Amino acid sequence: MTAIGAAFGRVGNEREVVTELLRLMGHRGDQPAGAARHPLGALAATAYGWEAEAGVAGATAVATDHDVAVVADASLYYVEDLRRRLGQGTQERNPAALILAAYRQWGEWFWERIEGDFSCVVADARSGLVIAARDHVGRRPLHYTVDHDQLVVGSLARAVALVTAKELNALSVAAAVGGLLGGSMETGFAGVLPVPAGGAIVARGGVVSVRPWVAPRFKVGGRPRLAESGEALRGLLGAAVRERVVAPRTAVWLSGGADSTAVFAAGNASAQVGSLLAPVSITYPEGDPAREDDHIRATTSHWNARVTWIDSEGVELFEHLSTRVAVRDDPYAHTFEAMNLRLASTSASIGARVAFDGYGGDQLFHVSGVFLADYLARLKWRALRDAMREMEVNGVRSFVSAAVLPLFPDRIREWLDALRGRDANRGTMIRQSLPSWISEPWRRDEQLLRRAALEPSRRLLESPSGFESRWYVETPYFPRAAAWAAGLALQAGVVVRSPLLDRRVLDFAASRPLSERVSASDSKLLLKAAVQGLAPASVLAPRPFKTGIPRGYLARQMDRSFLPMFRQTFSSPSRLVHMGLIDQGKLEAAVDQVARVPDHITRVQLFLTLQAELWLRSIEKSCSVRK
Repeated sequence: MTAIGAAFGRVGNEREVVTELLRLMGHRGDQPAGAARHPLGALAATAYGWEAEAGVAGATAVATDHDVAVVADASLYYVEDLRRRLGQGTQERNPAALILAAYRQWGEWFWERIEGDFSCVVADARSGLVIAARDHVGRRPLHYTVDHDQLVVGSLARAVALVTAKELNALSVAAAVGGLLGGSMETGFAGVLPVPAGGAIVARGGVVSVRPWVAPRFKVGGRPRLAESGEALRGLLGAAVRERVVAPRTAVWLSGGADSTAVFAAGNASAQVGSLLAPVSITYPEGDPAREDDHIRATTSHWNARVTWIDSEGVELFEHLSTRVAVRDDPYAHTFEAMNLRLASTSASIGARVAFDGYGGDQLFHVSGVFLADYLARLKWRALRDAMREMEVNGVRSFVSAAVLPLFPDRIREWLDALRGRDANRGTMIRQSLPSWISEPWRRDEQLLRRAALEPSRRLLESPSGFESRWYVETPYFPRAAAWAAGLALQAGVVVRSPLLDRRVLDFAASRPLSERVSASDSKLLLKAAVQGLAPASVLAPRPFKTGIPRGYLARQMDRSFLPMFRQTFSSPSRLVHMGLIDQGKLEAAVDQVARVPDHITRVQLFLTLQAELWLRSIEKSCSVRK
C-alpha cells in the first residue's frame, strides 16, 4: 500500500479530508485498498494493483477490530516469528491485521516489536489514542499536522499541506537551497512535520507527543573474532534477503563496492533464493572514477549471472523533470534523481517488482579516521602509532585534530576553534557552508545556521566512533533520502528494499567491536568477512582511492545542459528572490564564475537552488497553499 490518510478530531469532515488526501496522492496508488469509519475519525488507503502480488504487500491496508482501527503502508518481514510471539494461534498474514494484533499485544510501543518497511496509523476509541509510527529505515513516508483541533496524517507532506491550507516554510526552502542536512527536521510547509523514522507520534486529547527512535549504542572495545562474526553476519544477511525477496525475479542494484556486493553474494548463497537475484548496474566511461565495471563483472561471473547494464551517458540529468517536480514532496532534490529513476525503470523492464540496494553499509560498517581518538582514549598506543603512520598523520597539529579534539564535548571544541579563529571542528559531523547567494538576513538567521551545524549530542561515555555510527543511523536526513528514492522507484512500478538495514543485522553490527569494522588500511572488515569466498578477493580488497562516486557524470551533465536551463529559468521572476531567500546579483555572479572555473560544490548548490525554484513554481499552481 503506497498512500495512506487519516483524520481525527471534532471537526466532522474527517471522511472528506481523507478522500481529498488520497486524491492528491493518486500518483502513489490508483486503486482503493481499504477504508474505515472510526469513533475518532476516518482512515483509508490506496495502492497499485501490482502491490497485491505475493511478497510485495497485502491485499488490504486497513484492519478493524471493535474499538481499534489500523491503516498501514507496510511490508512485514519475519512474519512467522511475529505470529509466534503474538501467540494464541494467530493466523493473520495481512500487514494491517498483524499491526493491529501487535498493538493489542504490546500497547503503545508496538512498532518497536515489528520488523518491516512500514508506516501506519492506529486509532483506539477506548483510550482515545492515535499513534502514527514508521520503521527505522524510513522508506515509507508519513507526515502529520494539527489543524483546528484536527489531527491529519498522510503519506506525503504536500497532500497534508494542501488539504489543511498550510503556508510555505521559508526556513525549509532556504535549507534546501543550501542542501543542509538539518533541513530534514521539517518539511516545506509550516506546521507539517515528518513522523520520525523508527519512532512515532502519540496523540491523546488534542496533545501530540513525539517518540523518536533511539538507535543502539555501537560497541568499541572487546575481543575481535572476525571469522566467527563474519559467519554469523552471513547468516543474518542471508535471512534478511530471503525475507525480502520476491519471485519470479528480484533486482539488485549492483555496484562494485562492498555493500551491494554483500547483498548480492549473501543472497545468492542462500539456497532458498537461488537465481532470483538479477543484477542491474551502471557503466561509466573509461577513465571515469565512478567506473566499476571490472569489479561488477568479476562478482557476477562468480555467480554466473547476467548483468543488465545502464549506460550513464544515456541518462539525462533533467529527463522527465516536469513530471518529477509536479509530484515532488520536498523542495530538496537529490542530484542523482534521474539515475535512480532509471535504475527502477530498468528493474521493472526485466520483470522485477522489488529491487535491493546496498544502502546501510556505510552507516553500519564504515568508520572514518575518528577511530584514532578511540585508540587514544583506550590507551592503545601501539595501534595509534601504527595507524597514524599508515594514514600519514604527521605533526602535533594533525595529531590534535585527528585524535584529541574528537574526545572533547561539542561546546569545548567550538570554544577551542573560536580561539584559533576557525570554524567549529565537529569531528565527523558536518558543518555545512551556505551558498554565497543566500541573502544576508538569512545568512544571519540562527535557525538556518543551526541546520547547517546539525547540533548532534554525544551520550554519556559514548566513544567518538560509536557516536559517529549512531548519528548516521539516527539522523533524519537519511530516512528522508530513503523515502525519496522509494517514491521514485514506485512511479516505475518497483519497491526498493535494503537488507543491510534489517534490524537484526543492525543490532549485530552495533554489538561488534570497532576492530571488526575498521583498520588503518581498510574499512567494512566485518561486512567483507561475511562474504569471504562468496565474492572475488579482488572486489573485497582495499583500494587506493574511493571508487563509484559519479562526480564525472554530474560534471558532464552540468556542462551539457545545466547552465542554459538555469539561466532560462531565472530569466523570469524568481520565487526565491521574491521570498527574500536569495540575492539575484550574487546568484548571477556565481553562475558566471562556475561557467569559467568549474567547482563541484558550487555546481551542486546551483542544482539545488534550481530545484527549489521549480518546486516553488509547482506549488504555486496549487492555490490552496497560501504564499
